[in-house]
Amino acid sequence: MGCDIGPGSPEREKCKRCGSEREISVFDLLHRSGGPQKICLECFENWLWRFAKDERPEREGFKLCYVSGDWAYFTTQKLSEQWGDDWNDAPYEHNAGAPYAYMENDGKKGKKPWQIKKLAWEGPFETPSSEVSNSNFSVEMINDGAVPWLIRSRYRANLPMVKIMAGASIEEFKDLVAQAGGKVYEAVEEA
Repeated sequence: MGCDIGPGSPEREKCKRCGSEREISVFDLLHRSGGPQKICLECFENWLWRFAKDERPEREGFKLCYVSGDWAYFTTQKLSEQWGDDWNDAPYEHNAGAPYAYMENDGKKGKKPWQIKKLAWEGPFETPSSEVSNSNFSVEMINDGAVPWLIRSRYRANLPMVKIMAGASIEEFKDLVAQAGGKVYEAVEEA
């Protein structure tokens, strides 16, 4: 079982997954019944990452669950259980709100407490909504691995390619932002 790349050189047309105009190749994603799909390499890499992710257990501790502007939000809850306002609506950049914090009512529903941590960042990154008026993605889709939350800017090819996916730990996030020449800022705890 695997992925077969169709013959011939890539063509420039719309990707069947993300809808962007890019070089397209034919990929047979695990021989699905729908047959080969014409998708861009980025969508294929993200699909491959999701496939590999399904083989790994979800990490403990804080994990990236939402990016808005220069703020990155991390949760201690499972990504599939963390939610925020309109996280299932696309385009996320016009609909979604910050992740919900644990409330007293959650305890009454039998949920274990979780924490949200918000970090500021800066760097040469694009989000799924960069360069478009309305992205094709919801927060739910991004947290499921459809696309990275942050990817190194296409206009900074001199820097290493860095993709920051949902589920990245705070330490991974800091390291990946630094690899692309960016910075992460944390609030200083007062004594």
